[in-house]
Amino acid sequence: MDAVPEALVLGLVLQMNGPDAALTAAITLGNLPEAMSASAGMRAAQRKIVWIFSLWGGISVATAVLTGLGFLLADTLSTHAALLLQAFGAGALLSMVAETLLPEAAHDGPRDSGLVAALGFSLVLLLGVLAK
Repeated sequence: MDAVPEALVLGLVLQMNGPDAALTAAITLGNLPEAMSASAGMRAAQRKIVWIFSLWGGISVATAVLTGLGFLLADTLSTHAALLLQAFGAGALLSMVAETLLPEAAHDGPRDSGLVAALGFSLVLLLGVLAK
């Protein structure tokens, strides 16, 4: 759900500001547990490993294409439109976290999963501060 706006925003930021280590780290750190959780769910649903890797490969290719599209569209967007797209991307990410990751962590995760999530958010915020 969040891959499309996330990829478009990444392309926008790359075009407007150049490489952004904090954003790249945040996307990577955010997508890793999401992918692990989804993959575990697919394995529990008896999906074959080849199918799972094919799905993630397709998503990776589509995300790369959308990042390139965001990069190309950055010049055509007004500052206001770019900020709206970034806000939409942030909203999609928060929606996915609230809808999927947090409930799953609360029900199926270890007792300290809340602490791990808080540490992850703190790390992303720290990276953002240090990158400036």
